[in-house]
Amino acid sequence: MFGKFIVAGSDYPPTPTWGPTADIDCGNLAPQYDMDSWTLAPSVAPVHAFLPTRAQWAAGDHSGVCYWVPAPGPTTASLRHDQTTLTPDQYAYLDAAQRPESALAETPQKWEETGLDNYRNWAGGVADSLTTETQLLKNHHWPVPAQGPTNALLQRLDTLTPLWRNASQTASLTALKSAVRSAEAQTTTPQEHAVRAALGLPTKRVA
Repeated sequence: MFGKFIVAGSDYPPTPTWGPTADIDCGNLAPQYDMDSWTLAPSVAPVHAFLPTRAQWAAGDHSGVCYWVPAPGPTTASLRHDQTTLTPDQYAYLDAAQRPESALAETPQKWEETGLDNYRNWAGGVADSLTTETQLLKNHHWPVPAQGPTNALLQRLDTLTPLWRNASQTASLTALKSAVRSAEAQTTTPQEHAVRAALGLPTKRVA
């Protein structure tokens, strides 16, 4: 279990609204408990929730509890990766890297918003998040082993950010999607891998 959320309103929610409510609230809480997206399996439903029964609701318990289901096989380490378990350098890196990861996840398709303006706003948000990541990486004093890898990552971000900015300024949805594909092809994974290795973070994504 990794978090708790409070359901708004005084009336017991209709059953169809429970799933989306839990998905949003638990989805927002998950990165606070585990900041490292490389340690969570994307192929498995990431979150579940215990929800109050009608009797519990009537008694005043309006909270849901978020939890993960263990993947097959033995679990050998904690899933908690936050400021209480990370070194200051690890936390600084994950805090910076989490910005574009969160922005990329909020795709227009996720919210069934497929218009050009929705895509342009999303692409612009990704560009903004990459700019923030760059600023945070530049502002932190990295240990010597991580300085070279971090500089290489910054160079990659300098190439990548304008591609997303350009995508947000295209005049058609077709052109925007083409620009997004070009931006997505410019992966930062090799540079991230090197920074993670220098900081003692996992260097292999959980599949």
